[in-house]
Amino acid sequence: MAFSNEDRQKIIEALGAKRKNNVCPVCSANSWILAENFIPLSLQDVSSGLVIGGPSIPAIALVCKNCGYIAMHASKVLANLPVEGTQRD
Repeated sequence: MAFSNEDRQKIIEALGAKRKNNVCPVCSANSWILAENFIPLSLQDVSSGLVIGGPSIPAIALVCKNCGYIAMHASKVLANLPVEGTQRD
């Protein structure tokens, strides 16, 4: 499900306030696309194998329009946007 208009606005405002440098670290472009959904960053107890359905950190992703580099931000820290069923603290 895509971000609600309210969440999208909170994210845009938080990015404007907290990101001091909007230059892509790979190609130096300054044009980004906000991914439409949270990206779950899975927390794993082990390095071998993949645990599905475990705790995760919901992230907000920005994609560089020029080279595709993906910048990730923890949603709770960036815009205080927790997601149901994910790690809170």
